[in-house]
Amino acid sequence: MAQSAEDALKATYGQLASLYPQYGIHLSAQQIWQGLGATPMIGQNDVRGEIFTVADAKTMVSFAAANHLGRLSMWSINRDSQCGTSFPETGLLSNTCSGTAQTSLQFAQIFGQLQGSAVVVPSAGKVQAAAPDTNPADAPYPQWSASTNYPLGYKVVEAGEIYQAKWYNSADDPSAQVQSSWQTPWELIGPVVAGDHGPVIPKLPAGTYPAWSLGTQYQAGEKVLFGGLPYQAKWSNQGVSPATQSTDASGSPWQALYSIPGEPSGSPALG
Repeated sequence: MAQSAEDALKATYGQLASLYPQYGIHLSAQQIWQGLGATPMIGQNDVRGEIFTVADAKTMVSFAAANHLGRLSMWSINRDSQCGTSFPETGLLSNTCSGTAQTSLQFAQIFGQLQGSAVVVPSAGKVQAAAPDTNPADAPYPQWSASTNYPLGYKVVEAGEIYQAKWYNSADDPSAQVQSSWQTPWELIGPVVAGDHGPVIPKLPAGTYPAWSLGTQYQAGEKVLFGGLPYQAKWSNQGVSPATQSTDASGSPWQALYSIPGEPSGSPALG
């Protein structure tokens, strides 16, 4: 279990070391490690066969000291005793004991051996906010539009910044200045950075569905291709282009059968 914890921490470190520079944050290895922490569940974990032992705790203390880990804690102090008195009951999942062989409060004593060290001062790293890429062609999500309705979870780009909808909204500018976060339906995610690119919606091969035709009467449920993208009729209609779905999703007789980056899972395409 100590090895699993170490592997998770190393993977997280690797992700941060790769991501930070993209956002203009340049930190030393020690600074990144000092921003990480681990909270193992001592003794028997929720999964049968996964037991964080006293030996694992000692291994984790050595790892934390060697890598200048920012924090090492445990879940939980009320479980820091052996299940059973004279003979340990191992593998027992309990809120009041660990389910592994130990003495009383032994995990706390092991973790308490860490003395701590001074945090590397901020000046040791270079932090410079990344300038947002305002080129619409590089935006990984659709550009915000005042005429579009956005459901919960939808992502958009406005002035090079990525926002996510906190609730259903329309005509609420994500970049508008507010005094409190509850006054806007948008949450700022971060800037569009180098390497991002515009969303690409895969098109279907010709013949997958009949091409939409201006003079054809369509019945509810019929599917067509328009511009290489699939649509399904919501009700009987003729002469109404599937393109109306992108400007009037509720009033259009067509439902897009594709999704675009930014849409929450399971939502109808906004086009």
